[in-house]
Amino acid sequence: MEARRRDGEVVLGGHARQQFHDARGYGRPLGGNEIALAPVEAAHLLYRGDIDAVDGMGFSAFLDAIEDDGAATRFLAYADLRSRGFYLAPEREGWVDDPEGAAFVAHPVA
Repeated sequence: MEARRRDGEVVLGGHARQQFHDARGYGRPLGGNEIALAPVEAAHLLYRGDIDAVDGMGFSAFLDAIEDDGAATRFLAYADLRSRGFYLAPEREGWVDDPEGAAFVAHPVA
């Protein structure tokens, strides 16, 4: 499965809504089966091998292409928290209500 970048997000189609958003808490629904992922979420799915590429790029190339000096650090924190069982919502306008400047909002698995 391959994703594409659009307007600072990564868009994933196919059965992405069911496989990644509904079942595992990644991204936000766009309509139909498409979801929008924050770059850190897309990097995590690339790293895990859950998606094949973003605009033809694998994990390392995509992480290098993110136009953010703290992308690698945020990826490491995101991957660590996900491995501990947290669902994370990246702090992005329209994604989380009142994030108070945090990089992520963590939601423990109930």
